[in-house]
Amino acid sequence: MVLQAEKREKEYGMTHKLKRSDDIGNLSYELVFQRYLFGRKHVFNFMNELSVQEYVILHAAVQNEKETEDGKTYLKNIAEMLEITIRQASDLVKDIKARGLVSWTHDGDGSEGTYIQTTSLGREVLSRQEKNLKEYFSNVIQKFGKENMLNLLIQMEQLDEVFQEELEAWEEKNE
Repeated sequence: MVLQAEKREKEYGMTHKLKRSDDIGNLSYELVFQRYLFGRKHVFNFMNELSVQEYVILHAAVQNEKETEDGKTYLKNIAEMLEITIRQASDLVKDIKARGLVSWTHDGDGSEGTYIQTTSLGREVLSRQEKNLKEYFSNVIQKFGKENMLNLLIQMEQLDEVFQEELEAWEEKNE
């Protein structure tokens, strides 16, 4: 198997090789570069009916419907999960509602919150998208190793927590 770095170097004369280094500048670059490549190449190629954010919202809504009595997924919870503003979550929900993938309503007079529930079309689209992702990722996981994948996901979550802590500290310092 030819590594992507070797392929880029051969085709474009560009060198990029992951270096085992303790230099913070190089490690920072590598982290940004790898996140760029992963986001650009891997998942998005297999998101043929939904954006990544739409997929996450629908998946969470379906899970919530299975796990709760009322099956309501509140807009504020979507915003918190995606780490976006309520306004941004509202815009995403408007789009998927317009496509008939969710219903969107509110409790009482609306002051208690608005929520979504998936429609049968939403569950069908999600099911097709998940089938496509499972087909692809089953091969990736088989080659990479299930244990490696689990460890990577745990480490990514831990890294995200550190990112968040540092971002908050940075913002406090620069206020």
